[in-house]
Amino acid sequence: RKLTGILLDLSIAQNISLPNLPAHARRSLVSSSAETATAEKQKKDLGIKAPSVQTRTGTLSGGNQQKVVLGKWLA
Repeated sequence: RKLTGILLDLSIAQNISLPNLPAHARRSLVSSSAETATAEKQKKDLGIKAPSVQTRTGTLSGGNQQKVVLGKWLA
């Protein structure tokens, strides 16, 4: 998980949007609102326990980090 699944220094939203950056971008710039909306949906659907999707992934418990990995590939 820590070596291949997520980047611990990035937020939940950034980690979840990584595999689908083109879907979250306009003119090569990432839309933070699209990124946040996708991450909020995954947070709700998977029950990721965090104050917000802007929370740094490295501060989450191991189980919630695993949920972020799942959310990243399901988004």
